[in-house]
Amino acid sequence: LCQMSVPAENYPFCTIDPSVSRVSVPDERFDWLCELYKPASKVPNNLQVTDIAGLVKGAAEGAGLGNAFLSHIQAVDCIFHILRLFDDPEISHVEDSVDPVRDIEIISSELIRKDIDWVERKYEATQKAAKSVKQGSPEHREADMLKKILDHLQGVCHICFCCTCFTSVLSLRLVRARM
Repeated sequence: LCQMSVPAENYPFCTIDPSVSRVSVPDERFDWLCELYKPASKVPNNLQVTDIAGLVKGAAEGAGLGNAFLSHIQAVDCIFHILRLFDDPEISHVEDSVDPVRDIEIISSELIRKDIDWVERKYEATQKAAKSVKQGSPEHREADMLKKILDHLQGVCHICFCCTCFTSVLSLRLVRARM
């Protein structure tokens, strides 16, 4: 996609820092507008692709690249999972066997754990702020929303809210909301 050369070695964590590249997004509408208005400069839309090393079981508690991985992944807007589906004795796997269902479950559970940790901290801070203001205030509404999110995450459910809450939920930048 990006025609980049990135390290791909036969051992876990061969890359620590993410590989980042930009890809131009062809758009006939942009070309048409440029032809029509003849701007002084043309800046087409780009997609930034960030390749982040794999996530391992226990990452939310710091295993593997743990917190570094999770901080890198919080900086992206969307997550595309690429899972290994082939068996080759020459290529090692961090879990010692190829099982894409197990791998996606590990990824999902680690991302949920990270979101739970973040929402718990945010909820506690919001509850403290809500104690000093009257019922029905924005602080109380935010605490109620965070409690709903926390309940959903702890139940390992997808987050579903009405449209009025959607913007508030997006502003939390939860990792699972990008999948």
